Amino acid sequence: MKLMTDLIDPAAITGFAREKGDQFDAAPGTLSGLFPNETVDGLTAAWTVGSNSNDLASFRAFDAESKIGGGIGLEKRQASLAAVSIKERFGEYDQLIRRGANAPETVEAAADRLAEKVAKATIDRIILARGEVLATGKLAINEDGFIQNADFGRRPDFTVTAANLWDADGDPIQDLETWMAAFEEENGVTPDVLYVSRKIQSVLMRSEKLRAYFGPTAAPMLTDTEINQQLAARGLPAVRCLHQTWGTSGSLPCSPMMYSDHGS
Repeated sequence: MKLMTDLIDPAAITGFAREKGDQFDAAPGTLSGLFPNETVDGLTAAWTVGSNSNDLASFRAFDAESKIGGGIGLEKRQASLAAVSIKERFGEYDQLIRRGANAPETVEAAADRLAEKVAKATIDRIILARGEVLATGKLAINEDGFIQNADFGRRPDFTVTAANLWDADGDPIQDLETWMAAFEEENGVTPDVLYVSRKIQSVLMRSEKLRAYFGPTAAPMLTDTEINQQLAARGLPAVRCLHQTWGTSGSLPCSPMMYSDHGS
């Protein structure tokens, strides 16, 4: 009787699973553009938190010392790299029934299917972690004996709720202008994009206050283009909808999230 390694090459199926994982991660809505997979030397990741110094040079007398900028009030933090994995059962019976002449699939096909399932489950868990970091500025893990709480330094008051809900009488434009001003003051740059869930996108399409900016001829429901037209006219970032949810353990939250390469 052949060994399992005679039927399935471990190196080949590992390469297959990694390729599938890369394909899943490259799909729209995975947040890989914000939090890309990167190789990190060592077993820890480090970052700094604190207020942006937004240094300005200053005029000085000739031969006088230049002031030293940057690094003031910044805190260095680090976290251990975590293993993420899952197993799929492929027992002796499963192998045997797939070696018959009338088997619905071969051993190799079954192994590839399970490897693809493992790859997707792994990427799905990473995506949920990315969504948690984007929405809260933190990542709390307590699974299978691994406990770690990473705080990336978002100001607590930057997790906001509109005083007047947008599906009631709240004005999205006014709220976003207020939030963007606070974002710019903290980070020294304006946000590049406004991430929203399907629920928020639907609310914006039907918002009476947002439709009022178009006057009495506004359509009953705005398009994405029309929403972004009004936002752009006021220097606000364009809306990008995070269409996907993943798995059964959770989904991205429904709050709008401003993001820039330099802060969030």
